[in-house]
Amino acid sequence: MEGNILRFSRFYSFLIFFFSPKLNILAALMDGTFEWSRGITYIQQCDNPFNLTAVREPAMKWRILPAIVGWSLGGGVKAGFIVPWAGVVLFFLYCSRLLLAQTKSLDTALTGCLLIGTTGGLITCTNFVGINDAWYLLAICAASFTQKPVLLACICLLGPWIEERFIIAIPVIVATQLLTSDAWSLKRLTVCISPGLLVYALARSYYETTSSEATRGFLSGLPDLWKTSMHYVPAGLGMGYRAAWLIFPIGIAAASHGDKTKRTLAWVGGSISLATVTLLAADYTRSTSILLPFLLISIIAIDKTIKSNLRIPGPGILKLCLFANMVIPFFWMTYNKCWLVFPLPVELVRFVVH
Repeated sequence: MEGNILRFSRFYSFLIFFFSPKLNILAALMDGTFEWSRGITYIQQCDNPFNLTAVREPAMKWRILPAIVGWSLGGGVKAGFIVPWAGVVLFFLYCSRLLLAQTKSLDTALTGCLLIGTTGGLITCTNFVGINDAWYLLAICAASFTQKPVLLACICLLGPWIEERFIIAIPVIVATQLLTSDAWSLKRLTVCISPGLLVYALARSYYETTSSEATRGFLSGLPDLWKTSMHYVPAGLGMGYRAAWLIFPIGIAAASHGDKTKRTLAWVGGSISLATVTLLAADYTRSTSILLPFLLISIIAIDKTIKSNLRIPGPGILKLCLFANMVIPFFWMTYNKCWLVFPLPVELVRFVVH
């Protein structure tokens, strides 16, 4: 297992070569930049995670669990780097273990993890300070594939406090469970998922009705946001997976084993989650990560079904998508702003010149 971890670590370093953070910006705290905007808020949260009124960005107010972890480490700028990167490492190791267990192929697992690393959700985690999306992605993927009711209930209790988008991902979680396992029914899933969401809803409702700082201002501003930025949505969503979008229909069709009900449920659940997060959050490329459980389904299904039935090498299809994602320029779209990611040699030159 240690040898596998080392291999995955080396391969992920390879990804950083192609999608490098902006080293000259991350070297020192710089307010007013994309890279530091959420990071500064997160660092402030780590100093006192229980003081919700001190959070300057409403979107960060209820993401309490990562702030508590940062606070337990002593807070400060180091928490803005350590906690998000720890989440990336754990998420990466989770995906590697899941893919190895499901496919029994190191080649498929390595290629699948690399492909996941080229998606918008993971690139965002490694290019910004204080972005704890990897913890949220770990939560939704673990909830999507666990076969243990108690574990699912615990994840759903903690998940919303990492990121409220966990709640928006519930249709994806349910669809993934029903698509990949016959052990779950909709009723059983509801029993496991509902208590955690109810606790979160009650806590937020109580705060919203008793506090002068409510989120109504955010909601009222959404129509203006849609007018100025919705025409950038196709580009933003396309960047989320790029070539990997092509394997979603193949994987979901293979995973459903011809069951039209399951296949329809997957498409409906994914569409609901993606449409909701797109309407509520303007960081369109980052928001596509809500569908990562479907990418894992597709990687597993391609290895198991396509390779055996059609005699097409599953890793070969994944490697083609990986190669395409490596060579296609990547940009991160939020609102109406485009933020381009460069390879490591370019960023090293910038860092030296700066």
